[in-house]
Amino acid sequence: MPKELKPAHEAVITSIKTHCENLKGIEPAMARGGVRSGGRFMSAEELERGRLQEIGGLCSQLRTLEAMIILEEALPWVIQELEQLDYRHAAISVAIDSLNERLS
Repeated sequence: MPKELKPAHEAVITSIKTHCENLKGIEPAMARGGVRSGGRFMSAEELERGRLQEIGGLCSQLRTLEAMIILEEALPWVIQELEQLDYRHAAISVAIDSLNERLS
């Protein structure tokens, strides 16, 4: 992690990664029609609400990251972190493009 990054940057990136991991877990459960969690069955509808909340959180954190002041030396690292996410969403691509524009 570049020394130019502040703890706030790291926290937002960690939050983005967490949202992506949660989304990766929800989608297969939705395909199965539900999942038992903590002794309780969660229906596909409940999982869909959770998925939408996670997407909202992901988009919010991506917008926060785009709005942050990030030193030019650290931008390539931040972009690389987003490119390495193993969950794909259009908002991630938009954030990558936006951060890449700062390097131009």
